[in-house]
Amino acid sequence: GAKVDVRKYAITQLGKRVYDDVITEKSDPRGANYYWIGGTVRITGKGPETDFGAIENNLISVTPLTIDTTAKHFVDDLRGWRF
Repeated sequence: GAKVDVRKYAITQLGKRVYDDVITEKSDPRGANYYWIGGTVRITGKGPETDFGAIENNLISVTPLTIDTTAKHFVDDLRGWRF
């Protein structure tokens, strides 16, 4: 295979992906149902500053990620709610 120059990289952000939802119900070997979520992926944002752009330019993409999807702008409002 082709050698990759690991000194060539770009600090990037995630490009935008849109998934065409296809949800299929299946059964595992024990008979329990599960759902396979798939479908085609369409790339809707792939500028030069994205992971897609880096890969297209033969660069290693370095993208800092986080899992926190808290709607921080809403936290204070939510504290005022009565439950």
